[in-house]
Amino acid sequence: MSKSIKCTPIPPDTKIYESQLKEKNSTIEKLKKDNELLRLNKEKDLNNKVKTESDLDNEKLVFIIDNTKKDAEKVRCNAKERIEEKDAVIKDLQDRIQSFLYDCEGNPIQPWIKKPNARQNQQSETTRNAVNQQNNTNVSNTLLRESTQNLISPTEKVAQPHSNSHMANKKTNDIIIEPINTDVIFMHDSICRFVDIDRLLLRSGKEGMRFTTYTIGDALGQVDMVSCAETIIIHVGINNLKNESAEEAFCKYTDLIEKALEKSELVVISLVLPSQIERLNVKIREFNERILYKYDTADKIKVCRNSNFISNGNVVKKFYWDSFRLNKFEGVRVLAGNIRNTLFPRTRNQVPHSQNNLYVNSYR
Repeated sequence: MSKSIKCTPIPPDTKIYESQLKEKNSTIEKLKKDNELLRLNKEKDLNNKVKTESDLDNEKLVFIIDNTKKDAEKVRCNAKERIEEKDAVIKDLQDRIQSFLYDCEGNPIQPWIKKPNARQNQQSETTRNAVNQQNNTNVSNTLLRESTQNLISPTEKVAQPHSNSHMANKKTNDIIIEPINTDVIFMHDSICRFVDIDRLLLRSGKEGMRFTTYTIGDALGQVDMVSCAETIIIHVGINNLKNESAEEAFCKYTDLIEKALEKSELVVISLVLPSQIERLNVKIREFNERILYKYDTADKIKVCRNSNFISNGNVVKKFYWDSFRLNKFEGVRVLAGNIRNTLFPRTRNQVPHSQNNLYVNSYR
């Protein structure tokens, strides 16, 4: 007889429990996914933060590099400005040294040249005085003869004394004047009246004479009296520019230079010094620029620019004792040093004063 198997029925609560268990498992899986997503987002945010900090560090580094470059450029510019300033100081000191050498009657660059002793100086001074006395006597005799001729009728003639065979006299305006024959002739206006020609030519082995010619016309008349000279130094023009235009004065000046070239082997042109009057400086600048344009590279001509009388576009007032004339202690020394440096460059590698200074285009 077969046994029948009885199935135990599942309680309803079990089904509920299974359903709840499935829900819990589903919730757990969902939470795990959310947790994993949060972890990934956190890692991503961390990476972004690290990247941002790295970018900031790079920007800071670029900023530091740029500032370093700017500082280096600034230092370089400052160094360049300081070097230019030192060069200007060195040039000023060189000019002062040259003026000191001129003023002290010595040139230590050539110490082996012996100075003339007192006896030689006395003999030279005696000879010079004798020549001047003889010239004065000749002029006095000439004037006396002229006065005598005025008292004689036109039909009468007065015998003239014969001139020396070694010197031909030149007749100008009915006055017989002995022609000038020396190594160096310095024609200048009143600005250079304190320049000593003997000191200017010291230890050069040359003899010289100087003449005060207030205007270009006076200098032209003086050039006519020159028989022969090795060098003619010319410093005139400012008195003409007070009453004439630069063009008018320059036309006369070209005639002066041409005549001077006919009478000498070398002409040294000393440019007109700036004044402390702006209206006059405009003419002086134009006049000097015309001279430079025509004669700066000409043969048998040297130009003394006197550019050290200008500093940063302004006239160096310490060189002057009024609007035009130089003071005796600094201005005259610097001018004489410029002319001497142009006439006798100190070293073989040094270019003359006319070539080593740029001409300033404006005066204030």
